[in-house]
Amino acid sequence: MTGERSMFLDLKSKKGGQVTFGGGQKGHIMGIGKIGINSSISIDNVLYVKGLTHNLLSISQLCDSGYEVSFNKNKCTVSQLDSSILFTVNRCNNLYKIMVNELENQNVDCLVSYENQWIWHKKLGHVSQILISKLKKHNLVRGLPNLVHQTNNVCEACQNGKQIKSSFQSKNHVSTSRPLELLHIDLFGPTRTIFVSGKRYGLVIVDD
Repeated sequence: MTGERSMFLDLKSKKGGQVTFGGGQKGHIMGIGKIGINSSISIDNVLYVKGLTHNLLSISQLCDSGYEVSFNKNKCTVSQLDSSILFTVNRCNNLYKIMVNELENQNVDCLVSYENQWIWHKKLGHVSQILISKLKKHNLVRGLPNLVHQTNNVCEACQNGKQIKSSFQSKNHVSTSRPLELLHIDLFGPTRTIFVSGKRYGLVIVDD
């Protein structure tokens, strides 16, 4: 939210609602829109609050949009779910200040206005990127934003779902003569869930 009308690239009127400031004063919400340098480096759904003297960015809304936010004593880092860094801001006088004009120097491809494509991929039932592009092009899904496609990532759920079981004919007889004569062994991992022992790899052994 911001109190600077001049920061908006576009602004729609939004009457109703108030924001309470730290000193107890209240500011009226006058509109909602997009701020930034251009459509590529911008932040959507920003409230215009009359009387607000500081620009505030909601960490919870960043997280809800599919981003990860981390802090240390010197800086704040905003990353996508694949750990690729969108931008980093430094701490200044107990505040983490985002200088939008400096984001161009950080090779930022997208901000909140370009939501994570994998969030929408899952929301739409794991459809293909081509279909998502068609849905956006023909305005078939209300609220679907512009998406930056990341071709270097693979959806794990889709990958697993498309795998098929090899067709091996079952045997109705035992081909070995003693225990442990023939073992089928498979090593898997790392797993997303840690075992009770603290390990992430498992070894499956089946005696033929």
